Amino acid sequence: MEVPSDIYNLPGEFSGSREEYLALKEGAGFLPLSCLEQSKITGGDRTRFLHSMLAQDIKSLKPFQAAFSSATDNKGKMVSHLIAMNLDDCFLLLCAPGTGERLKIHLNKHIISDDVVVERTEESPFAEAFLLLGAKAGERAASLNIEDRNLFHLKNSLGDLFLIIRYAGDAGGEPHKLEDDLSKIAVKTGFRAFDRFRIESGFPLFGIDIGTETVPVEAGLSCSYSLTKGCFLGQETIAMMTHRGHPAKKLVKLALEDKEFDIQRGHPVFCGEEEAGYITSGVFSPETRAVTMLGFIRWRFLDGELSVKLEEGIFKIKRLNMTK
Repeated sequence: MEVPSDIYNLPGEFSGSREEYLALKEGAGFLPLSCLEQSKITGGDRTRFLHSMLAQDIKSLKPFQAAFSSATDNKGKMVSHLIAMNLDDCFLLLCAPGTGERLKIHLNKHIISDDVVVERTEESPFAEAFLLLGAKAGERAASLNIEDRNLFHLKNSLGDLFLIIRYAGDAGGEPHKLEDDLSKIAVKTGFRAFDRFRIESGFPLFGIDIGTETVPVEAGLSCSYSLTKGCFLGQETIAMMTHRGHPAKKLVKLALEDKEFDIQRGHPVFCGEEEAGYITSGVFSPETRAVTMLGFIRWRFLDGELSVKLEEGIFKIKRLNMTK
């Protein structure tokens, strides 16, 4: 199953998807971040307001730090999955294509007497912006001669990630200087290699695996919320699922070995004759001769024997451990 790369407005590949994938697995690659939508949050109450509206501990973010976060409604369902960046004089929220306007409306309707302005940014404050990731991303990032204000460290199931940026107002430098510098330590990566890498790492994408009906706990997105920060919109649902019960379904990683097939998003997964869940994305690995998939499985079937029904018959699938 191949997810169309135009969902995230990224080329499928630059130098070849296999070379790019191996760079991620064994070294490092970098992705352009121009695909993400941006919202700028200003005003004297911006930190307090975002702390109460986003699931992440925003007050703990020092200037020029960033973190993954979920924006959730009062039922704990996701409005957006995003990266919150503290740029000192404002916050910048980076979110999936097609979600920026919904996030803006969601935030604005909760502004009462707060000194806060939420606006979509038509002109990015960045001249260049990239995500550096892969097995040796930390080592490669450390080799860059770059100021702290241009380097934002993140972490999730993909490992150590680094937002590396050049501000539009920075003086001097060629138009693509940052990209040229990154090309010396990493491989520019297209969507196909990234998609395979993130599926094998168990990382869901908003608009593909997860959406507005997803509660972060269901998708294993513990990197995007804090239950020790105090109150935030949607906290009660997330806390109840975590401490006093469990979600109705859970995102898991699955594998079908020794078979290549094109399975569509939404393809049902069975436990015996009962429908247990559905596939959200998948990729075939020529090296292992297996299809690795992400999918939601209902809680009571998580330990059951799972299968998919194809034209050729019924095939058992294994549940794999998600990368921590």
